[in-house]
Amino acid sequence: MTRLTSLARVAAFAALIGAAAYVALRQPTASVAEAPAKYLSPMDMVLTPDGVTLYVSNHTGNSVGVIDTQNSTYKGAIPVPGAPAGLALSPDAKTLYVAQAETNSVSLIDTATRKVQKTVPVGWYPWGVAVAADGTVVVCNRDSNDVSVVDPAAGKELRRLPASREPMYAAVAGEKVIVTNGLPNCPASDHTSAASVTLASLDGKTESKQLRMSPGCNALRQIVVSKDGKWAYFVHLLSRFNVPTTQLDRGWMNTNALTVFDVEKGEVYVTILLDEIMRGYANPYGITLTADGEQLLISHAGSDDATFIDVKRLHEYVSSQSDEDRHNLQNRLSVVHGKDVGDHFNCGGKGPRGIAVSADRRLAYVANYFSDNVTVIDLKRQKPVHTIPLGPEPKMDEVRKGEMLFYDATICFQHWQSCSSCHPDTRADGFNWDLLNDDIGNPKNVKSMVLSYKTPPVMSLGVRDTMETAVVSGIRYIQFREPEPGEAEAIQTYLRALKPRPSPYLLAKGKLSPAAERGKKLFESPKTACSTCHPAPLYTDLHKYDVGSHGEYDREDKEFDTPTLIEGFRTAPYMHDGSKLTFKDVLTQNAGDKHGNTSQLKPQEIDDLVAFLLAL
Repeated sequence: MTRLTSLARVAAFAALIGAAAYVALRQPTASVAEAPAKYLSPMDMVLTPDGVTLYVSNHTGNSVGVIDTQNSTYKGAIPVPGAPAGLALSPDAKTLYVAQAETNSVSLIDTATRKVQKTVPVGWYPWGVAVAADGTVVVCNRDSNDVSVVDPAAGKELRRLPASREPMYAAVAGEKVIVTNGLPNCPASDHTSAASVTLASLDGKTESKQLRMSPGCNALRQIVVSKDGKWAYFVHLLSRFNVPTTQLDRGWMNTNALTVFDVEKGEVYVTILLDEIMRGYANPYGITLTADGEQLLISHAGSDDATFIDVKRLHEYVSSQSDEDRHNLQNRLSVVHGKDVGDHFNCGGKGPRGIAVSADRRLAYVANYFSDNVTVIDLKRQKPVHTIPLGPEPKMDEVRKGEMLFYDATICFQHWQSCSSCHPDTRADGFNWDLLNDDIGNPKNVKSMVLSYKTPPVMSLGVRDTMETAVVSGIRYIQFREPEPGEAEAIQTYLRALKPRPSPYLLAKGKLSPAAERGKKLFESPKTACSTCHPAPLYTDLHKYDVGSHGEYDREDKEFDTPTLIEGFRTAPYMHDGSKLTFKDVLTQNAGDKHGNTSQLKPQEIDDLVAFLLAL
């Protein structure tokens, strides 16, 4: 395998044209291409307090797997609809809570009978689940950007807590709810752009706070709280989007991090990198604490690794730093190894997500999304010792293989990043990146890959003629290696299989609201001329125009590709430079009416037009 040097120049990884599809396709779909039922895709897991039973959410298998840890055997599955994601147990372990992303609900399973007892509607695309000490259930709704608080006894949602963008996971400390959000909620032209932590009160009486992290922090994933409730620990990426992508080594583009959050003060205490100087540990996802609170275990979905952290040593080392040095730890590689804070080891499977640890700290369990199994790891020896299949090992078709490669950082030079590092869930990370396919010094906003194969050319300047060309160039010039035979073709097949998710702004059965209906008429009317450049069904005419967005960092080019508007509810910020945070900004900050005739519209008409755009 030929590797390019770290000084390789040019091109970007398939920052592809937006999420395109026809409105009639608005049926609930998985967050990835629809995998055949033969793939289970284990994602989250939870271990009973007695350590005897392990539950695993099979995301594309529409079931919850049950494992007997005493003899490491798979006992079967509990059927559930709707792409199960996050899991949590009630304090008495009698009820298992399952977030079902595609049915916008949470199932309550009786652990004795292993049957669904209740299903509670929540927000849109629920993901992470947490349980408070009093049994109250907290659910993160990714697409409606809020958090549901559920009374399981009554079987109903009590309230919604506002979050930032794509709330992923939550933890409860007393009456405080700490939520990790996946995407930044600010213009990409903001050099301090970063995702936020939401701090809310369980009773909803205190207004939620959105605490923006250090520039570049994004893709916040699982979170866990210390036994004393003082600290919260969560994992995420730290993207160096403010520098050109001229190289990859030593964390030039994406680094992978752990943040310690001070719950009482409501602020970040420290962020440390989980990488080594010459090797990345990509896409940290799962995190858990041992029962005694002395060890943290972290799974790395991109590099197929786990990280062990000694909590006492971590805090001792961090507390020995000055305030300035503590802040700068987020820029220091090899803190884990170099300061004897922890260690790394291989998980023994592909795409590890959820992670759990036995009460005696001897064993860890890891859910391997693409291997359809759970590995048992001997923590003392730090190596896998047993594999628990969740079913017959299926042969991967091209779509599944491409999906695995898309999320695989081991195909990247030094394992720093996967395709999903900049395209989480195959969409966009919300940052501007200075990719060298169109010269240096002119950053562009990342785009979604959904239906990109139907909207050529790709990139904001159309410098790649097709999605297929962009994939090959991306492996070479962003992953910094020559693709192995069949790799690019598999990723291309996967991207062709992607489908848009239905908008949370639609009414029942995919109908438009009255405001969106009015907005649709405006959109299609000569009064606005919006549909001239954004015609259905793709909502792009595939051409470039000067829409007045040329900025201080752009070169001589003034014409930019017309983006699709499908799935626009989750592709903000907008314009080629990500300078507009909302659709309303696009419509009201439109000098010279260069992207639609919107200056003469009344406030109600603007709102109606926005309602339609959000529903696409």
